[in-house]
Amino acid sequence: MKFKDLEEDVHSVIRTNILPMQYQIDYFPVTEASVNASLTIMFDRSDLQYKQKDGIAEAVVELQARIQTITRKPVGTPKEQLVTVQVPAEQLAAVVSGQSVYNTMIPLQPGKYKLTIIAKDMVSKNMAVEDIALDVPVIDPDELSASSLILADQLEKVPSRSIGQGQFVIGSTKVRPRLNDTFKTNETLGIFMQVFHFEANEDTRKPEGKIEYEVVRNGSGEKNPGVFRGCGDDSECCRIANHHREEAEAGSDGTGRVHAEDQSHGYDPGFEFDAFVQV
Repeated sequence: MKFKDLEEDVHSVIRTNILPMQYQIDYFPVTEASVNASLTIMFDRSDLQYKQKDGIAEAVVELQARIQTITRKPVGTPKEQLVTVQVPAEQLAAVVSGQSVYNTMIPLQPGKYKLTIIAKDMVSKNMAVEDIALDVPVIDPDELSASSLILADQLEKVPSRSIGQGQFVIGSTKVRPRLNDTFKTNETLGIFMQVFHFEANEDTRKPEGKIEYEVVRNGSGEKNPGVFRGCGDDSECCRIANHHREEAEAGSDGTGRVHAEDQSHGYDPGFEFDAFVQV
């Protein structure tokens, strides 16, 4: 797929015709010398323009993401994707109230880069262009370390054949970030992160860790706590209490993945909350 006209359009984009776009970048170390940068982009469908033909309404956005070093040397091949919304015309009014979300993983070495995102609505010709500074972290092999923390609206295991494959998949888990951090009372709030370099238990000689989290309502101090403990083998530890579902996995190499799911109906609507995680 080649978007031949997209770069030329960037130089002539009219700033009054900007396509609203949200994005988020999260980092997940693979080795000491390699990090997956997870890029998530979201559009409100109400901001897209639709064309109708034969009873079908369709919106199409061309996306391109390219990375350069700080000396402007291209890194890898630009990521290019079409984001399409296609529905029966009579259902369009219901569909435009939602969002369309795209995700891709970009492998990078630790260091500083510039990411450029270009998006173009192919019906309205409105565009978005964002230049973003990236500071890809390096993990110390001798220190307890963690990946980015994601608030997610989808958090689920994937089949073994899909591990590491497809949008939103991190290892064996599908993690779809909620970019606006807003959850309705009937939705599930997911918390996901990876932890690296747990020390081994002296008795079992297997990695062991403890992770605590709190969700605190701003201005009140009211807390909704939870705890999950790392396992000492490749099995999965789960516990279900009240409206929490929490899991932790630790491998024999001292790495681990932890996530929690919290039903949002346990929180008062209309308030803001902060999530704190301690390893």
